[in-house]
Amino acid sequence: MHQRRRIVISLVLSVLLGGMSCHQGGKQSAIDSVDSAENLNRTQFDKPGDKRDNSQLLLQTFSYNLYALKSSQKALQQSSNESVKKLAITEVNNHAALNKAITTLAEAKQINLPADLSREQLSRLNALSQRRGPDFDDNYVREMVNGRKQTLVVLEEARASADPDIIRWADAIRPKIEEQLDLATSCQNALDSLPRKSR
Repeated sequence: MHQRRRIVISLVLSVLLGGMSCHQGGKQSAIDSVDSAENLNRTQFDKPGDKRDNSQLLLQTFSYNLYALKSSQKALQQSSNESVKKLAITEVNNHAALNKAITTLAEAKQINLPADLSREQLSRLNALSQRRGPDFDDNYVREMVNGRKQTLVVLEEARASADPDIIRWADAIRPKIEEQLDLATSCQNALDSLPRKSR
């Protein structure tokens, strides 16, 4: 059961984090914050099992929320579409609150969290920042929709944890993630219904 959880979580989170290399300002970051936190957790929870699975779950959920927060801040700066801006405001507020809750739980479980985005996420954020107009809106909203769907899969896996605190946390945030998915999907549908020249 634990092996299945680790495999599914690993597959889902690889989608969340993407597979691109990162360059920031033309220089590749020497330290990947997500990798560093993962290595610390791997050392701390040296035996494979539920505690290591939980550390990976919280770390990666935190990391994705941080990416969604920063990409939503970009959307507030770059988008001129009111529906996209409304989505971005909601995302900024929700992800800040979600990560505060994750931080509290991680501290209680002595789980290390990343201080910044991974190299892959920084690369994705940089690529998103280069887009303009409807192209930016489409890509930003698509990332929010896909991210919500993947997060819900991970939360379902969290319900198999032997730790009741992890289960309660996953159950508590699921409604908010579902609400965000509905809002992002509605925004995506609204964009799809508009002729590109009117956007």
